[in-house]
Amino acid sequence: MAPPSLWSGNLRLSLVLIPVRLVPAVSTEEAISFRQIHEPSGTPIRYMKGVHDGDTFTEVPDEEIVKGYEYVKGQHVLIDPKEIDELKLEAKHTIDMVRFVDAGEIDSRYWEKPYYLIPDGDEADEGYAIMQRALAETDKVAIGQLIMGGRAHLVGIKALEGGLMLSILRYAMNSAILNRTSRASTLSPSQKQWD
Repeated sequence: MAPPSLWSGNLRLSLVLIPVRLVPAVSTEEAISFRQIHEPSGTPIRYMKGVHDGDTFTEVPDEEIVKGYEYVKGQHVLIDPKEIDELKLEAKHTIDMVRFVDAGEIDSRYWEKPYYLIPDGDEADEGYAIMQRALAETDKVAIGQLIMGGRAHLVGIKALEGGLMLSILRYAMNSAILNRTSRASTLSPSQKQWD
């Protein structure tokens, strides 16, 4: 059975369009999920949404819950769901490949989520095979942009075992740990610290 596709559209390089589907490269179906259980009764623990008012806790119905952003400790600006929807990007169903880089130019810490990019239909086979072979023979990664789930994602596409793998890439500004470790690696300890 073919894996379910998360997205379908075209891989575009200039005027060439290759119909593709995006499928998960990693499955979580076999992961075991545990629940917290109240041992004496065997009843699952449930979490209540509510507010504290002094020493009392009052459960709140879902229709009274809205999203908000805490801009100062204890101060929130409320966000209307319609405002969030207006910010979402409209899906183009196209992955625009804008640049090709050597595979070694992308630090492994930038690779985030892997997916398989598979041809979608017989008309995709030839273009897909040419793209896969070109990336494999040159050891290049195609850099592009994908809009999925209302957000723009920077992606890297590379050849993998006769197919193509797409990975969502982390932006450098989103990786505080990456920035700290790269800064720390430029520091050199004084000789006294080693003596």
